[in-house]
Amino acid sequence: MAPKCIIFDCDGTLVDSEYLTNAVISQMAGELGIEMTAEDATKTFGGKTLDAVMYTMRELSGKEIPPDWLPRLITKVSETYKTNLIPMDGIKEVLENISIPICVASNGEPRHVKGSLIITGLIDYFGDKIYTASDVGIPKPAPDLFLYASKKMNVKPTHSRLAVPPSLKQKKCNFFIMMGIPMFLWIV
Repeated sequence: MAPKCIIFDCDGTLVDSEYLTNAVISQMAGELGIEMTAEDATKTFGGKTLDAVMYTMRELSGKEIPPDWLPRLITKVSETYKTNLIPMDGIKEVLENISIPICVASNGEPRHVKGSLIITGLIDYFGDKIYTASDVGIPKPAPDLFLYASKKMNVKPTHSRLAVPPSLKQKKCNFFIMMGIPMFLWIV
């Protein structure tokens, strides 16, 4: 059956943000006594929520995180995005050639996701069809967000496709397929 909707993740699928975010996280980890490279942070935090970052930082440091640490992290990441955030290579061409409805479903904070799409010039492809884990209260890999996005787009989950970059681990793809959410690997 041909899909009636394509659901895109944001970070690492639409915008090239994961390394930028994790470079800032690795720099700020030093404040907590944690030595971490940007590559280490990407392996540890790629695709994770801010809550997961905070939890892991507490675990790694063995102490409570200062109350101003997270707001400063968000500010530094936002500043980095303003000058360095770009769309994923080839994604504009992919979006221009899609003739069915599309939306975004991301673990990111709503203002972060929208801001990323504005900075990279991708917002016009999605308009207000941006859904986040905040909408459902549980982040990926739980299927709730994708099921919610399908419902908001007025399509059955089996009639939508989840667009993921080729780098996504096959194990995650198999999980979503088992949950009744077909996958679409975009390759440019």
